[in-house]
Amino acid sequence: MAYMKSEKYKAYKRAYMREYIRKYRKTEKYRAYMRAYNKTEKRKAYLREYRKSEKYKAYMREYMREYKNRFHKPTLKLIR
Repeated sequence: MAYMKSEKYKAYKRAYMREYIRKYRKTEKYRAYMRAYNKTEKRKAYLREYRKSEKYKAYMREYMREYKNRFHKPTLKLIR
């Protein structure tokens, strides 16, 4: 397996992979994946910006106030 360490083999492998990737990027499967990926990236970027906005922060304050009222009511301890 010494040939796998040779420079000639490494160059061949690089060229093969470059060609393989070039062909793969033309396939519809890859293009569909990239369309979906770009959409999700745009959505993530939008959400990152939205979470910094005052509108979102005000909404979350209201939501947490409601949440605490519903689930974190102080329990009455029984007097022994």
